[in-house]
Amino acid sequence: MSGSGQERSDNPAVSIAWPFTLLVLLNLANYIDRQTLSAVLPLVNAELGLRDAQGGQLGSLFLVSYMLASLLLASRLDRWPPWKTLGWTCIAWSVTAGTGAFAPGFGFLATTRLLLGVAEAVYVSVAPVLVASLFPEYRRTRMLSIFSLAIPVGSALGFALGGLLGGALGWRHCLMITGFGSIPLGLLALRMAPVSAATGLHEPRPTFAAIRLLVSDTRYTLQAMGGAAATFALGAFALWLPTDLVRRFGFSLGKAGLVSGGVIAGMAIIGTLTGGLVTESLERKSPWAVYWVPAAGLLAGALVSIPYFHLTDALPALVALAASVMLIFLHSGPVQRAILDRSPKGLAAMGFAFNVFFIHAAGDVWSQPLAGWLSDLGVSKGLTPAESLRDALLWIGVPSLAAGSVFFFFGGLIERREKASAREG
Repeated sequence: MSGSGQERSDNPAVSIAWPFTLLVLLNLANYIDRQTLSAVLPLVNAELGLRDAQGGQLGSLFLVSYMLASLLLASRLDRWPPWKTLGWTCIAWSVTAGTGAFAPGFGFLATTRLLLGVAEAVYVSVAPVLVASLFPEYRRTRMLSIFSLAIPVGSALGFALGGLLGGALGWRHCLMITGFGSIPLGLLALRMAPVSAATGLHEPRPTFAAIRLLVSDTRYTLQAMGGAAATFALGAFALWLPTDLVRRFGFSLGKAGLVSGGVIAGMAIIGTLTGGLVTESLERKSPWAVYWVPAAGLLAGALVSIPYFHLTDALPALVALAASVMLIFLHSGPVQRAILDRSPKGLAAMGFAFNVFFIHAAGDVWSQPLAGWLSDLGVSKGLTPAESLRDALLWIGVPSLAAGSVFFFFGGLIERREKASAREG
């Protein structure tokens, strides 16, 4: 079984296709396990007696451990065999996610979310670099976009499976099935052939020295700030969208999960592929498209999302939401390429790891509990739970998406100036 682009079989396309497919499947499992809890959160809150603020904390606790582990472990990635690392971490996150089904209360479930964050952290630093190593540079934006499809599709499957299984079997059985069900993928990853050390996943360097080198490039910093702003908005929606549909439009839990999953998956697939293809077609002549395509998508997505919060009929509201999601996800593939391009040689894994840390530290680690806190505050001021959650998501989502657009725009402006100076020189 071939494990990398460096180890070819008689058919090079096959030798690349299998490891790439497995990486995409691992990414799917990663986001299914991460998002299933969002779909069954109303059931969890009801059985365990949690407030909205506590439900939001379950999301933020995962993110705190996820981002800290990404940062602290990144400096050691050069010592770990990549495929073995991915296999063991997949098994670890699967066992942890499934164990959450046995939670007797908030503390136990919160602990599983903390451990889940640690288990998933290494994967997001190593996998994109492995993907890039499989393909020549001119195909990387497209293939990273396809790889990134697992983010919305996995999230959507988490919503859909959570809604269906949670409604039919209860939230505990749902977490067991979606959690423990990922273990076979980890076992497959363990069987992959080792990747040559020449892949250059990481150059040994003290963590903070590596971070200083990364953020010294203003374009890297601006794309991270843009990604953090988008994550601030998307993170709140990822946790609270099914609950919002239940409260505002009277959807059943199963229907809310299916609709959330369908809207996110369908539109995010279109947006991610479109963003990758458009950027790839533009970047040879206009390399700054890696920044300006995300800038345009986030700004348009912010504007198009506004009707969702004001319409009272479910169908037109969901049409507005679908269009917004498609536009927002234009940034998924180009961002991966921007991180890869702006990370110094030998620091690609660290570039992805610190990006993960930053976008969550400045993004959804705050927005998820903030949405719950604002929702509780609105109820205390006399709003209905549906009105208060709607307002919370509106004021979190639209301004942060607009801010992300500004950051990406200035990143593209700097890239354009750099390229112009290089040509003149």
